[in-house]
Amino acid sequence: MVFDTAGDTSLPLTKDDVAPVLEQNATGRSPFLLTCDHYGCAIPRLLGDLGLPASELVRHIAWDIGIAGVADALSKALDAQLIAALLAAGDRLQPSSAIA
Repeated sequence: MVFDTAGDTSLPLTKDDVAPVLEQNATGRSPFLLTCDHYGCAIPRLLGDLGLPASELVRHIAWDIGIAGVADALSKALDAQLIAALLAAGDRLQPSSAIA
């Protein structure tokens, strides 16, 4: 499979947004590399609140509640590098105007 063009992979991030990825324990001695999606629930400022009330953004539709603690504990216990996605689960969130 050949990929000639990756397309636009830019993110709508500003200098005020959190970095989309967290890296911890980069010098860990473990042979394991831990990855974690849905670690955080930050939404780029340019996207606002996606039309969702704050009460929805703290629920499981925005992130995997508890996974940050599990990932951090595993990284520490295994002395393993952790790379985690801090942005909200875009695959779960849609602007309310898009919901029929």
